[in-house]
Amino acid sequence: GGGEGTAGLGVFVLDAILPGQMMDLNVFERRYLEMVRRCLDDVPPLPGYSRPAEEEILGERGGRRFAMMGCVPTEGRYGTEVEIVGDARENSAGNRMLVRVRGVRVFEVLDGHTDNYSGLWEASVRYVTDYDPGEVEGAEERDGDGDGSTVQELSRDLDDTLARWEAAVLSGGWERRRGQMDRVRTSLGPLPDHHQCAARALWAAALLNPLPGLGVAREIRQHVLDATGDAREQLRIVSEAAEENRRIMVEKARFARRVFWPVVVSVVVIAV
Repeated sequence: GGGEGTAGLGVFVLDAILPGQMMDLNVFERRYLEMVRRCLDDVPPLPGYSRPAEEEILGERGGRRFAMMGCVPTEGRYGTEVEIVGDARENSAGNRMLVRVRGVRVFEVLDGHTDNYSGLWEASVRYVTDYDPGEVEGAEERDGDGDGSTVQELSRDLDDTLARWEAAVLSGGWERRRGQMDRVRTSLGPLPDHHQCAARALWAAALLNPLPGLGVAREIRQHVLDATGDAREQLRIVSEAAEENRRIMVEKARFARRVFWPVVVSVVVIAV
């Protein structure tokens, strides 16, 4: 994809997150407390932990944004810039903070290093556009990896693939809380148009691996991020994961019916 400029960001190394996803962070490591305080421009530093001006964490003070990755930031890896949503809540001792963040946009790491003073990972990044027309141009003429599917065909088929997957989630009772999928969709917004192939793949990955997780789909978010620039590969990853997971959920439901109902009937007969 194309770029929208470069920036320097402090990196919270914990988990992959995608644009539109929300995550609640329980921040207690000193390096991350300082980074979050800087983002919020909540100036006094931790006792005995002030930093010289020339060693400031990368990123704009008070900008409320930092990077999140599921791995350390090395050149060529991808992550997501997140924005702090609402107010952070800090305990009276000043050693723990609860923060909610939302994924904003994808970036590519140009350079990553650990700050010698705090141990915080910092990265120079290049922002990546959600949709680059060059990804789709000529896609209809390109063959797939054996199935003949082009990026446009995979993109159009995604609607039905996700609908089947979500139907299996709902019918199988896989939501952690009632209405979880509705809340996830509200957070993500509408599925991008089928011409926005990369954006559709990211949206689908966020649906398959929601936060908090359903516990039924294999983790694909970092795989989809690392395939940035190849929309067809991103769509292949999410499509195969959705179909594989749907089959597993359907099979588990069938097994439950075969085991559960005979037990219920036996209990009823014994009781009578």
